[in-house]
Amino acid sequence: RSSDLQKVEALKLYINDVGNVISGYMEQLGDTKLATIVEWIRDLLSSTTINELKNRLSELIEDVRDRIYTMDIQKEFKMYLKQLSQLYDKLVTCISDQWNNAAKRITTLAEEYDLRHFGVKIIDFVEHGFIIPEIKTRLVYIPTFEVSLRALREATFQTPAFTVPLTDLYIPSVTINMMKLKEIAIPIRFKTPEFTILNTFTVPSYTIDLNEIKQKIVQTIDQMMSSEFQWPSSEVYFGELKMKDMLFAGVTFPEINLPELQVPEIIIPKLNLNNFQFPNIEIPEFQLPQIGRAH
Repeated sequence: RSSDLQKVEALKLYINDVGNVISGYMEQLGDTKLATIVEWIRDLLSSTTINELKNRLSELIEDVRDRIYTMDIQKEFKMYLKQLSQLYDKLVTCISDQWNNAAKRITTLAEEYDLRHFGVKIIDFVEHGFIIPEIKTRLVYIPTFEVSLRALREATFQTPAFTVPLTDLYIPSVTINMMKLKEIAIPIRFKTPEFTILNTFTVPSYTIDLNEIKQKIVQTIDQMMSSEFQWPSSEVYFGELKMKDMLFAGVTFPEINLPELQVPEIIIPKLNLNNFQFPNIEIPEFQLPQIGRAH
């Protein structure tokens, strides 16, 4: 019992000592100038590891800058459009292969069950499909289009025409061929139409030059890489301001008082062996059977 109380008391003293050490450190920190702390953080950011990270970031930015500078915008767009056409071709080829296998099974089953006419109708329906009539609303116009495997293979579609919500900007319908996207002419310089928002605010027409935008991006990156950021002097901003002037400077650690633990006394009764007697144990009489002589 006494050893347990000593351990609890030692733990209480240890916790209070730790709290006193931290409180003392906080007091010393409170007398430290805030400018000194900022200078320490600045030195930390100027360490070797941070500099290495900065160098890697600079190399990445420089690589991006070179790629943008040497970029042929029209050629780049055509490359992505060509990849999109190739992806569409792979998709149509996969669907066609799966359908050809299914059509063969349908034909076999139709001939087996004497339903050849029905099988031909199913195959013709999938191949030629059906026509969706044009849809006209106040904001959207969807032209007539065919839903069929044939239309999917032909890859010629008309985009819907619509008016941008809350404006009078009208986007007309355009016919595109998914297999000939690379033949689309991408203008480097174009003008945006004038339109009105909510019949009140008019957005004027702008001329957009993609090469000019590219040059602006390159110039911005060059300025970022050529200019070196200079930290302002800490004394100018913080002066004689100390850490104890901050909101968290008054943080203190209260002394920890653990309640005294009392272990209840357990009394074990003493065993009296003087008057302890074993009861008389009677062993019953028994006889072993007689074993005859061997002849």
